[in-house]
Amino acid sequence: DRIIDEPDAVRVDVVAAGPLRGELRVVRLYRWPAPVEVTTSIDLRAGEPFCRVRVGFYNPCDDHRIRFHIPLAETTDHSSAEGQFAVVERGLEAEAGFGEVALPTFPAYGFVDAGGVAVLLDHVLEYELLEGKELALTVLRSTGLISRSAHAYRESPAGPEVEIPAAQCRGAWGVGFALYPHGGDWQEARVLERLEEYRHPFLTSRGKGAEPGPRDGAGPELRGDGVVLSSLRRREGSIEARVVCEQPRPVSAGFGDDEFDLRPWEIRTLTLGG
Repeated sequence: DRIIDEPDAVRVDVVAAGPLRGELRVVRLYRWPAPVEVTTSIDLRAGEPFCRVRVGFYNPCDDHRIRFHIPLAETTDHSSAEGQFAVVERGLEAEAGFGEVALPTFPAYGFVDAGGVAVLLDHVLEYELLEGKELALTVLRSTGLISRSAHAYRESPAGPEVEIPAAQCRGAWGVGFALYPHGGDWQEARVLERLEEYRHPFLTSRGKGAEPGPRDGAGPELRGDGVVLSSLRRREGSIEARVVCEQPRPVSAGFGDDEFDLRPWEIRTLTLGG
């Protein structure tokens, strides 16, 4: 494999520099080998302990992987990543199946945390903890075949050698995430709360009427350290809520007028009044 990790040129523009919001736009020119302009926007908003990052580019090349590298505040030997209603701790190495080379790349759904930095995600991304010093996020992976007969990491192919041209992922691509530096582990830093704040920003819209603004109101409050709301919907005349304890210990929790205890990693479905 050929590794390309240095741009041919870099330009930094100040997009916003006010008391409520600051934004930088970094434009890098690479050759993959075709020339590609990669734009990274870094957005810092007042009151948020994390910065929002957006990476965008037009992919003209085939058969490559693009990764965003994040240096860590301190060296570590493990990562913690939210997955299927749980937070999974992983080391620097991975197990492999029969006839395979172990590759320590893993999935993360909501966040991945290592070495004093949490990466808050919009959707599932692949990551790797490199020598305990960097997190590498896979932004794009392009390939032209389902599998290969002569594979450097497998004794036998994972599937047929069938062409899949659309999987080269040519065209415009972008990915967003946030970087949250912190002290302590992901529980002490309340990374789950920061993830909720990142994924559900305050919504605004321009009004057209001359009447006063909307009346004050409040919905049911979710309580409990490390307890998250995964679903809220109206069903058969009632409101159904699903909550999850994403902690390795029991938690006393509440939602609306209901109070209850949750076991570690327990999923609980609640029925509220209509």
